[in-house]
Amino acid sequence: MLEIAKYLAQAGGNGSLNGKVVDRSFVDLDELYPPRYDLLPNIDSYITRPLNDKFLEYYEGDFRWLPYESSRGCPFPCAFCINSVTGNRKYRAKSAKKTAHEIADLVTKYRLTHVKIIDDLFFVKIDRVREIFEETERLGVKFTWDAECRVDFFKEDFMDDKMFAFLKGNGLVELTFGIESGSLDTLRRMRKGGKAGPKFAIAAIEMCAKHGIASRGSFILDIPGDKPEHIMETVELIRKLRRYPKFACGVHTYRPYPRSPLCEQLIREGKFYQPATLEGWEDNDSVRQFTDTAVERIWQANYKLSSKVSFYESLESGFWIKPHQLSNPIARFINQAFIKIASLRNQHKFYAFAIDKTIYIQFKNFCIKHLTFEKAKAKRKDAIHKIETEKTLKMSHRS
Repeated sequence: MLEIAKYLAQAGGNGSLNGKVVDRSFVDLDELYPPRYDLLPNIDSYITRPLNDKFLEYYEGDFRWLPYESSRGCPFPCAFCINSVTGNRKYRAKSAKKTAHEIADLVTKYRLTHVKIIDDLFFVKIDRVREIFEETERLGVKFTWDAECRVDFFKEDFMDDKMFAFLKGNGLVELTFGIESGSLDTLRRMRKGGKAGPKFAIAAIEMCAKHGIASRGSFILDIPGDKPEHIMETVELIRKLRRYPKFACGVHTYRPYPRSPLCEQLIREGKFYQPATLEGWEDNDSVRQFTDTAVERIWQANYKLSSKVSFYESLESGFWIKPHQLSNPIARFINQAFIKIASLRNQHKFYAFAIDKTIYIQFKNFCIKHLTFEKAKAKRKDAIHKIETEKTLKMSHRS
C-alpha cells in the first residue's frame, strides 16, 4: 500500500495502475512499525466490541481485546485457500523479542485482557512461540490469547503436554483449526497439506480438552467432486468432536476464491465463471457467487443437503449468537431452544421440513440488531461520550 501511495504521489494523483507498478518482494517484518491503534479516536469502542468465541462462555472478569499479527504466510498448499492466489505461501515472522515487546506494549497501553493473534498459522516455528511467551513472562504482562493451529502439529517436542502446560500458564485459552472435512477423499481434492483426517482432528481436540483449552474447528462442505456420503462423513466427525464440551465449529459451503486452484478447475470444466473485466465485478450476481454463503452455485451437486447441514451444525455451536451474548432472558431461552433443535437434527441426521431455519434467521437478525451485546454497546457509548466530553473541555480551555 505504501508503494502504491508513493506511485500515485509521483504521478500527481493522476497515475494509472495498469501494469506492474509496485514491487511485490517481501519486507522484513522486524522493520515494520507497530500498528497505530492510537490513530482511531474511538479506539475503546473497538477494544470492548463483542466476540462470539467459545472461550468467552468461560471467561471471567472484564474483556478488552485487540488483534495482533506476528507473522504472515502459510507454507501449506491447500487448493481452496487465498494464499495460493496472493503468493502468500512463504512464511515470514517477526522476531520473538519484537513480537513479545509489541504485545506487551499493546496490553499495557490499552489495558487489554486478551490478544487475538491473527497470523495465518502462528505455530509454524514452535521454538519461536516458546520464546515469545518466555519474554512476555519476563516482562511481567498478564493476558489471555488465542490463535490458529494445525491438527498435525500435535506431536512430541512440538504441541505436546509440556508445551500445552507452558502455553496455558501464559494465557492460552483457545485454538482454532482448519479441519475442513471428515472425508479423506475430500481432503485429497482440497490438497490439504501435511497430515489431515479424522484421527488427527480428534487427537488435537482431545489434547485441548485435556488441558482445558477451548477449541474451534472450521469445515467446508460441497467441495467440487463431493458426494452426499462425503458430507455425511464430516457430520460423523463433528458428532465425535462434540463430545468435548469446549468444542465449537463453523460449517460453510465452499466459496471459490478467484484464481485459486479449485476455482480455476471449475472454470476449465465450464461449471463456473468469473467476470472478464474490472467493470464486470460491479455486477452483484457475479460477486455473490464468490461471497454469499447462502447462494446456490451452478456447480453444486448437493446444495439442499450441504446448505442445511452447514446451517444446523453452525447453529448448534451458537455460531451467530452464543448464550452469553444475550442478556434478555426470553431471547436467551428462545435462542437456546433453537440450538437444542439443531442439536437433535444433527444427532439424527434429519434435515427435512426446515421451517425452523427460516424462523431462526429472522430471530437472529432481530437479536443482532436490537438485543445482543447490550453491555458492549453501553461501554462503547460511554467511551464515545467520554471522548466527546474531553474534546469539548479542550475546546473550552482553548477559547
